[in-house]
Amino acid sequence: MGQNVNVAEFKSRVWTRLAEDQDNPQRWPSDAVLEYLNDGIQHLVTRTGLKTSSAQITTLDGRVFYNLPADCIRVLSVRDDDSTEYLRPISMWELDRSYFRATDYGAKHAIHYVPFGLDEIGLWPVPEENGRTYSILYSTDPGVSAVSLDTDDIPIPRKYEHILIDYVVARALLPRARGATMEMAVETFKRWQAMEDDMIRRDATLVRTWAR
Repeated sequence: MGQNVNVAEFKSRVWTRLAEDQDNPQRWPSDAVLEYLNDGIQHLVTRTGLKTSSAQITTLDGRVFYNLPADCIRVLSVRDDDSTEYLRPISMWELDRSYFRATDYGAKHAIHYVPFGLDEIGLWPVPEENGRTYSILYSTDPGVSAVSLDTDDIPIPRKYEHILIDYVVARALLPRARGATMEMAVETFKRWQAMEDDMIRRDATLVRTWAR
């Protein structure tokens, strides 16, 4: 058994949960299941940082903002490679406050980072030296559009398949649910939320240990 489930296996399990005719699905045809599946993959990866990559930036004297990799969809952590300390994220609003200007200006190296959209990241205080390196851990785009054929592998480890199934089943049921079906839809939705939140908590140490 492979580490990833393919689309055909996944659809079969979703249709079984929905009591749908697998040979001729009418209520939830293949296109609908694929749409929900791709949305679920994107959501899971974005919230959990399940698919990650890393990059390194090298400081230039007086420069505040640096380009992020094109496949970055969320910055998870920034580490000073010289001190091995992790920088604290702050917002642009916080950066504008006089507190940060008064207390941080003049530091030899950055102690905060500022996400600026998905294209750039700022370091504060502005590092005074050239050549200091900072490593960035970030979530990457999972390439949702690639999942379209029955033979395609879903780019999520098999052990998380049940989370995606609950997401797809909840998405399928909620718009048309009534009575007992609504109860099942809500229960499935809450279970999906709880499992995803638990996954985030259990994997929280990733940011602290990924580069050791």
